[in-house]
Amino acid sequence: CKKLCNNKMGKKMAPTPAAVVAPAVGAHPYKMQVPKSFLIISFTIPPFLAYIVGCAARMYLLQHSNLQHMHMTSAVLHPEQQQEQQLLFGADSDTNQVSVDTVSLPLPMVSEDKEVPLTVFTSRNFAVDNVRSSNTMHIQPRRSSGARNSNVMDENNESEQVLHEPAGQHLLVDIKHVNSDFLDSEQRLALAMVELVAESGLTLLSYHCHSMIPAGVSCVGVLLESHVSFHTWPAEGVITLDLFTCGPNPLLPAMPMIERLFAIPQTGEAFIEKPRLLWSHKMRGFRKKESILENDSSLMVLDHMEFDYKTLVGSTRTIYQHIDIYDFINPRFNDLHSYEKSLSNDGSYEAENSELYKMNRLILLDGVMQSCSDGDEAYHESLVHPAMFAHPNPRRAAIIGGGEGATLREVLKHNTIETVKMIDIDDEMMQFSRKHLPSWSDCSDIVGSTDCCFDDPRADVYALDAMAWFLDRFADTCLLNDGDECSDKSSTPTEDPFDVIIMDALDPQDDVAFADVLYANTAFWKSLYDALTPDGILVMQLGISPDSSNPPDYIGKNRRRAELIAGLEGMNFKSMYAYEDGHSGFQDAWSYLLACKSEKCRSSWMKNEAEVELAIHKRTVRTHSGKPALKYFDGSMMQTWKYFPRAWETVFCKVVPAPEACRYTASATSTKRISMSDEVLIDNTGLESVLYNRKAMNNDHVLKWKKWLSSLKEQKTLSHGDMNNMMGVNANSNAVVFNPVLNRRFRV
Repeated sequence: CKKLCNNKMGKKMAPTPAAVVAPAVGAHPYKMQVPKSFLIISFTIPPFLAYIVGCAARMYLLQHSNLQHMHMTSAVLHPEQQQEQQLLFGADSDTNQVSVDTVSLPLPMVSEDKEVPLTVFTSRNFAVDNVRSSNTMHIQPRRSSGARNSNVMDENNESEQVLHEPAGQHLLVDIKHVNSDFLDSEQRLALAMVELVAESGLTLLSYHCHSMIPAGVSCVGVLLESHVSFHTWPAEGVITLDLFTCGPNPLLPAMPMIERLFAIPQTGEAFIEKPRLLWSHKMRGFRKKESILENDSSLMVLDHMEFDYKTLVGSTRTIYQHIDIYDFINPRFNDLHSYEKSLSNDGSYEAENSELYKMNRLILLDGVMQSCSDGDEAYHESLVHPAMFAHPNPRRAAIIGGGEGATLREVLKHNTIETVKMIDIDDEMMQFSRKHLPSWSDCSDIVGSTDCCFDDPRADVYALDAMAWFLDRFADTCLLNDGDECSDKSSTPTEDPFDVIIMDALDPQDDVAFADVLYANTAFWKSLYDALTPDGILVMQLGISPDSSNPPDYIGKNRRRAELIAGLEGMNFKSMYAYEDGHSGFQDAWSYLLACKSEKCRSSWMKNEAEVELAIHKRTVRTHSGKPALKYFDGSMMQTWKYFPRAWETVFCKVVPAPEACRYTASATSTKRISMSDEVLIDNTGLESVLYNRKAMNNDHVLKWKKWLSSLKEQKTLSHGDMNNMMGVNANSNAVVFNPVLNRRFRV
């Protein structure tokens, strides 16, 4: 229509950029044409404006957040720290203009000598119910104008970074009977956490706390080394704390700090119980080198959260070893309430029998258990008295090791003893034991002794290397020089020989380098043999007793024990007896080995219960208290040690090829029983093995066999009638004998 009008007026109109044509019926739809400049402007200017607005909003939010953070912490900051925050957030900031209903919490602290690596913080908060307040605090780097921050570690400076293994220590602590006001105060709890981390030598990067409704506080702190967290129940007076670190510093020293900072006692006039701590220390992850806390330390004490009480009594490192002493109460055998009652004078059974409720004290050397107070007498009496009573008149004794003093204590209970020489390499160990293990070396009840066994006039205590001491005085020059410069005459000892030598040193199973040196040194063991009198006895502890399912010692963990026994067998010891005891306080039965230089000790070893009791009565010294000097060893106990343990016999016979004596023992693998018509050819040594491994023989049979063996060794000719009278022989040849106890016929 417009075009038609223009044409009528004689005007010619220019074409428009966009033409919109109304379609006729059945024609094509409208078309629209848009300039390119319009499209470019539409797609560039709006995003640019949105970016500008977003940046401005971000700057505003960050500035508002920093001002709020300064307001929360300004009340607890030093003026110098407030100036540093002004440098961080702007000198023109006025923190007093910000009003936020929050709790003032302390900032994480960093020591002057600690370097903090650069970190990136990421967090997200969620709006939840039942939360009274929520606060997040971050470590603030120390800055000075124009100077590089010395407390922040450059991530590119690899030489200054401490590399941590993928392993750590985990400390779990539960405390009850804690002050309820303290447990509901977010500020006091946060301050305690910050102080704990600082005093422990750790670095707190940030922490986050929530106060719950109606009560309770939860906090989680991120450490440079790992994390710390806790949660409280004010109404119940309980707090649970979790501290994990992968740093090199030990966590155990933090326990006294945790008790001081978090075990806040209750207040009020009602009966108030003291705070109680249950804690557990665990070694986590994978480390290249085994820690001393992964041995018996963890197995016996540290891992057990259920212990009513445990504490580190003392810890020290000498030039030879690390010593730890713990007190603990195992709820299987005792409880804290009974222990505390035993300390009172209320006339209760616990108070009248306080020795039954005392704590168990444990000593560990390099993380390996040596002894404990509950098994003190059982272990040391089992080690000392079988050898002492097997000798008819022991006057001189030597002790190798035994730094606690308990082995010396047991030797001094024999009235025949004139001199005891104790040689232990670690003088600090002996002094530490005097202080922290007084009962181990307590001789105050022994008539004629002193308060401390180390001071007894019969005792000569040397802080020397026992191996070198014996080699210097009793060494075989042939063995020392590998056969060179060996004379026909043996070297003359420079020390009088000993009736009994007691070895109370390393266990053969100990995984330390010196154990190989000790148990593989043939010259040393030969010097011990030479240091004995003709009737002398050597006794030692051999560690965990074997189990029937164990492989032979020589291919297992007990390789050193097998080599030691084989070496002693080659030194002409006439008799060797292995025995074990399960009451020494260890996790397993403990084994001992006694070796006699003379055959005379056999008669003492095989004494019956009455004979042993009579020897104890005659031999042991009297006590001031009137109580028996021996608390564990007696005649009935000795009867259980007279014969070889069955598990030892089983493991011994697993050797390939099996020893000849194993054909006649109770653990013989063959189920076929030798008939009376069969003949077994054995020598005297095999016959002895048969004799002393049979538990079924009574004393009459033993005496008959001993008399027969003695006659054989003296090469005496026995008539057929003599054999009949002695052994019940029913044979046509004097060379063949039958023993009804073993149900065997022997040809000798």
